[in-house]
Amino acid sequence: MERVLRQGEDVTSSMSQQVEDRINQINRGIVEPKDFLSFVNDPGEGVVRTYADRSINREIDQILSIIRSRHSGESFIEIEISGTGTAKYEFNKFKSERFHSVVSRRDVGNPVIYVARVRQLDRDRLNGKVINLINNKMMVMNFLHENDFVKVHPFLGNSKEMTFIGAPVIEYGAFDPNAGDIYFIDILK
Repeated sequence: MERVLRQGEDVTSSMSQQVEDRINQINRGIVEPKDFLSFVNDPGEGVVRTYADRSINREIDQILSIIRSRHSGESFIEIEISGTGTAKYEFNKFKSERFHSVVSRRDVGNPVIYVARVRQLDRDRLNGKVINLINNKMMVMNFLHENDFVKVHPFLGNSKEMTFIGAPVIEYGAFDPNAGDIYFIDILK
């Protein structure tokens, strides 16, 4: 709520610019990709909350979408949360919009080395699905450029594993290692 009540907007670069920044950091030796298990055990400073916390806040955000509607007028929603203590939060249109901007924030995390099988590719959307062979879970892999998509295409439809560098998408300071989205950076030779 502290971030919601701040008046200023958070300044972030686009996802594509963040991916380009990661590529440049790798090429210049500024950052070294971690293997997947090391990332899961120590995800870094960008991952500050559990994926469950992120999911709860996204559910609250969906409820608050009613207040963000242009037809909501001066309406408000009050949410009371009880546990070891009780806290009440009141949201008007402004607070609801700020809450949305905070919990929907997406950043590109530090690079990770993945070993996967390509399950599906979509050239029009520049994305695909891969099975992470370390945890046997499916992830959505996004491509920044069509030439990156072309690099991965030969791995589609066969049982050949692909070792590559990807950057996890950190949503509201959380990453789901079992099914979180990633951006493809490059294949490791």
